[in-house]
Amino acid sequence: MNLNYPVIVLGQKGMIDKYDENSMEGLLKSIEYGADGVTIDAMKIADNNIIICNPNSSKALKKDLKNLTTKEITKMKFTNNQKIHSLEKAFMELPSDTLININVYEEDAITNIIGMINTLDVSNRTMLSTDNINIIKYLSDLNNDFFYAFRVKEEKVIKEALELKDDLRFYSINIDYEEIKKCGLDKFKNEISVIQEESLKIMIENFNDCSKLEDLKNYVDILETREINNCIEILEKIY
Repeated sequence: MNLNYPVIVLGQKGMIDKYDENSMEGLLKSIEYGADGVTIDAMKIADNNIIICNPNSSKALKKDLKNLTTKEITKMKFTNNQKIHSLEKAFMELPSDTLININVYEEDAITNIIGMINTLDVSNRTMLSTDNINIIKYLSDLNNDFFYAFRVKEEKVIKEALELKDDLRFYSINIDYEEIKKCGLDKFKNEISVIQEESLKIMIENFNDCSKLEDLKNYVDILETREINNCIEILEKIY
């Protein structure tokens, strides 16, 4: 991976300025602001295509997107006249050195996502992140050169993830910043030290509290943030 800093900075689903979550405009703007890559959500729809959308979002549920085709979804417009695009379009539109972290929620979508990654030959700049242990096991069984990550929603899951690490060989553990705030930064650092001993990378999701970034020096490898400019500026100072 070609990185600008010791810490990878990922744009948080394109949610900067006035752009909607997972919008192509927001993703492109994230790279323009200096991010090394972006995090996006992915879901499968009726014609087996993969679109950039969280299947559990109000947008997906209200419009019943999983039961629509690409042609039907292409005609739809949402807030600020923005549209939903395919995952393939993200790889085609974003610069070729952009890192893309894909949040995967559905077990029945993973084979389609992997097929697309292989067809486009982009596995070297793609990471698949999930909190679904069955997806993690599936990815491990493939024995490919995929980067994949275990998303941890609760502190207690960290221990469970570490117990699985040798068998499943995932690349990183992803922790939501809201969970870090709940358990406290000092306690979190102790947890991180244990994870680092296992040679796993640490990704903090939903991190937008730049005032705490210096306190996290040497405790984070990947940051997902909407505060791209501020994070990069601070990282340049502390590293």
